[in-house]
Amino acid sequence: MVVAEDDKGLAHAAEEYRCWERVAREVDFHRLGSGGHYFVRGNPAGTAELIERAWVSAAERED
Repeated sequence: MVVAEDDKGLAHAAEEYRCWERVAREVDFHRLGSGGHYFVRGNPAGTAELIERAWVSAAERED
C-alpha cells in the first residue's frame, strides 16, 4: 500500500493497511513524503523510485 504523507484522508492507513492481507499474500506499507491523494501525478519521481525498488526487491526474492 502506498500513501503520501500529505494525504490527510489516509492518515489512518499505517494502522489499517494489513486488512489487505485478506486478498493478497504479501502486503507492504510505503509512505511518500508528498504528492497528496493523487501521488502518481503529484510526485511522479517518488512514485517511480518506489516502483523501481519494489520491482528489484521482487526480482531478488525470485532468485
